Amino acid sequence: MKSEPTLLLHRGRFLDGAMRIQRVTRAEVLAALRGSGAADAGSVAAVVLETDGSLSVVRDAGGAGNVGTLEGLAATRDEAW
Repeated sequence: MKSEPTLLLHRGRFLDGAMRIQRVTRAEVLAALRGSGAADAGSVAAVVLETDGSLSVVRDAGGAGNVGTLEGLAATRDEAW
């Protein structure tokens, strides 16, 4: 079985379908944001559920077209980012 990182929040928008599939609550994502020092969800590029179960907060690189470390992460089928 191969596990892949899952995008849970992108540019301030919770990806509810992905969160439901991965059984992660908004409270858990918000706790990860607080733990990283982020004041609000819109101040980061993304929150990613890693293959080891940890939540990574990816800081905004400043450019809407920049992908950076988010490259290769797919949104769920019903949620485009």
